[in-house]
Amino acid sequence: MPSSRQSEIRRAGRVPPPDTTGLRAPRGWARVRARMSGDRGSVTAEMVVAWPLLLLVFALGMQVGMWALGQLGAQHAANHALQTTRVLDGTAAAGRGDATAVLQQLAGAFIDDPTVTVTRSADTATVTIRGHAPALFGVRIPIQTSVSAPTERFRPQTLAVAPFGAPR
Repeated sequence: MPSSRQSEIRRAGRVPPPDTTGLRAPRGWARVRARMSGDRGSVTAEMVVAWPLLLLVFALGMQVGMWALGQLGAQHAANHALQTTRVLDGTAAAGRGDATAVLQQLAGAFIDDPTVTVTRSADTATVTIRGHAPALFGVRIPIQTSVSAPTERFRPQTLAVAPFGAPR
């Protein structure tokens, strides 16, 4: 039985009333266990779904990365071969050899079965590289790039002589 002084303090609102149910609130690890008791085994069930999805996303990222590196290497090799082909004394054979060498150095592991096509006409030079990215899941993603530019030609400067007083 509380004393009159305790009752007086309690009525003033300074002390919370005692727990009337007779149960004590859990403290420390007991509180954590009581809160988590309904979720036992849920982490295992979540991981059964989460890990395969995480691995799939990682593998897809690897596949996209291999395709991107192959595409980048093919573009660089095509640009390099185009510059070799389009110069004044350049040939299609020199451009093809240059593209093959650059592909082996830069993207040898990232492009399968590369084919290099180089054409040179009097006005333009064109280099096309085709291949496939290495397949992780059996799906072969194509890699293709094509670049063209005008060829260099020697054009002698002609002097236009206009009659005196005539506009040029």
